[in-house]
Amino acid sequence: MISVRRTPTPPLASSSAASDGDERQGYGDPAAHEQPVPAIPETPEQEPALPTKDGQKGPLQDAEQESEASDEAIRALLTELDEALERAIQGETSGDAQMVCQAAAHIGRLAETYDLRVLDDPARCLEEVACSGNMDEIVQLMPDLVSAINRNRASFEEAERDG
Repeated sequence: MISVRRTPTPPLASSSAASDGDERQGYGDPAAHEQPVPAIPETPEQEPALPTKDGQKGPLQDAEQESEASDEAIRALLTELDEALERAIQGETSGDAQMVCQAAAHIGRLAETYDLRVLDDPARCLEEVACSGNMDEIVQLMPDLVSAINRNRASFEEAERDG
């Protein structure tokens, strides 16, 4: 489909026939000045889902790769959370509040980075208590952090199963 754009042409300066009336009317026959303009398709063309002849990837392949990359990122996050939790538990068991403080701070940063709000609060509370050296409160708060990490793990694993 071709659409038409009208552009009025001003009168020639050297023409003695041009007058103010001619300029107000668009000077001459407007149909004589119509220029064809390619139409913009009503719907954008979709990229092919399969590889193109030139080897480029289509959107489905990109989505699969993004999904695989996000699955890898989740697995890496869960591994990092497990390692930090293990250090926190070791610190609690050995009475090393500083170790618990560092591990809880690391978990808190991960929670903040990945926007895991449910995990952020227990990690920050444990961090605050552990950094103050209060072992009694560490023992009370550690189960909350363990529970929050386990809930997040279950949520991620469920999402991974669902696709």
